[in-house]
Amino acid sequence: MAPGAIPADASGDPRWTVVEATPNWGWFDLRLRTDAIDLPHEVVESGERAFVGQWSVPVRLGDTESVISGRFEYVPTAVGIVQAQVVDVGALKGQALVRAMPGSARPGLFLSYRGDSPLTLMGEQGEPFLRFSPQGVEANRHSPTWGMVAPAGAPSFVANKADAEVRWAQVSGGSSYGWIEPRAAYADTVEDPTRSGVVKRWKIPISIGDKRSLIEGVTEWFPVEPLASM
Repeated sequence: MAPGAIPADASGDPRWTVVEATPNWGWFDLRLRTDAIDLPHEVVESGERAFVGQWSVPVRLGDTESVISGRFEYVPTAVGIVQAQVVDVGALKGQALVRAMPGSARPGLFLSYRGDSPLTLMGEQGEPFLRFSPQGVEANRHSPTWGMVAPAGAPSFVANKADAEVRWAQVSGGSSYGWIEPRAAYADTVEDPTRSGVVKRWKIPISIGDKRSLIEGVTEWFPVEPLASM
């Protein structure tokens, strides 16, 4: 029996045990399995994304009953991939390594900083987003961009209700950090999916001390050859 599984003869009374000291946990949920979904032939033939079912998980917060719900979507076989690439690091030349991390519709960036002056990356709305310094890497918890990309277990987004522009929280004790970068993502249609090419150009404003500059990149489309039938 898998760790944490409920035996068939279990009673209805819960018997709790700690599996994680912090309030974060992930698991594989059988309610999200797709093998029982009857996929209509016309959905497959259309070649388009389509809603094909839904799922729900009952939850209780204190005495309040609620539900976490979602839906299943059919996603046709990919005919290509998008890939981000950094083309210019501006004033970071000689001070940092900046690389794009491929990730389908959610590419990311990795940055390793060797400079002495604090480096600040701005978010999508021009707000301070990430800060690199000799003390480590910090995220601005008031940044809406951080709210979109904060990984599980990291300091969470906090709505800015008191007009406080910045609320830094350390996310790494080292000089390197990787994150999902929404500005490098591309989810629109491609005019000609049989040809590769640039589909998006993007920029990330930065400041090194009092000096302002840009990280610039492109997102490219690459068609995928279909697998030959056996």
